[in-house]
Amino acid sequence: MEDDRSGRGQYDLEYEACPCFWGRDPAKFVRLFDELYLGPGITNALDIGAGEGKNSLFLAEKGLEVTAIEVSRFACRNFINRMIEDGTVSEVTLINADACKLENLLSSKFDVVVSYGFLHCLRDELEAGLSVKQMQDFTKAGGFNVVSAFTNEIPVPAVQSYLSPTLLRGEQVREWYEGWNILEYEEDVITESHPTSLEEHNHSLFRMIAKKL
Repeated sequence: MEDDRSGRGQYDLEYEACPCFWGRDPAKFVRLFDELYLGPGITNALDIGAGEGKNSLFLAEKGLEVTAIEVSRFACRNFINRMIEDGTVSEVTLINADACKLENLLSSKFDVVVSYGFLHCLRDELEAGLSVKQMQDFTKAGGFNVVSAFTNEIPVPAVQSYLSPTLLRGEQVREWYEGWNILEYEEDVITESHPTSLEEHNHSLFRMIAKKL
């Protein structure tokens, strides 16, 4: 597990303890992207901080060529096991690496870049902003970013005291996307539980779909 100060690998204990921490269903705005914006000409996707692959595998099932980047070896283990189970091994390229260093990992741009639950795992707001800039640079003209992360409306719940997230401000994220067309945006409070701890807890977050002009 990486040093907690790095903000990466924060869910390693959870990934190691169970085969499917986040569940199998794709995230809300990934489904919304499919319903409203996925169409001809969108052929590939990048999923950064891909976790156990629920969003990557959903997009692969929709016919996209998916590259997924995830730093946690335990998450990658769970991801690979699900790919084998679902028979999607050949449709997703999984890279076990730090998604903050895209320039060292990638050589081409993507029609859609997904960052779901990644930005709040970074050191601070500055690093989150730099990550957003990288995502934007690796998005084709006319392409999309699908982004969600925790916000600072609600603190870290006691049941997840091992986390040390960077809780973002929704207005800051929107500023980072100045010059893009923000197609969908919402701030929300979710209630969830996980296999490793069935205790319900809350997070505040934002969700966004933005198009590069």
